[in-house]
Amino acid sequence: MSEMISYRVKKCIIERLNLRIEPENVDDEAAIFASDDMEEQEDGGIIKNLGLDSIDALEIIVAVGKEFDIKIDDEDMHVLQNLKTLTDYVTGKLEQ
Repeated sequence: MSEMISYRVKKCIIERLNLRIEPENVDDEAAIFASDDMEEQEDGGIIKNLGLDSIDALEIIVAVGKEFDIKIDDEDMHVLQNLKTLTDYVTGKLEQ
């Protein structure tokens, strides 16, 4: 189930932000936001860093909220660290 949720999380972010990548080419541990210590975005065709900025955070929250019918509260913003933390958060919310 977690793999399916991971794919759906990636897909809804990609579609909402009109990114030109395929969900299966994004690493589950990919950082969502740009980071100074991550110079390379791709490693052998697998995206390791989406390179988004804080302006995209609202779009991600809206997209994930609509896709899974959940709410990401202000105190839960840390889940936007990477795709794994976001997927784990969504999975936990769906299991409640």
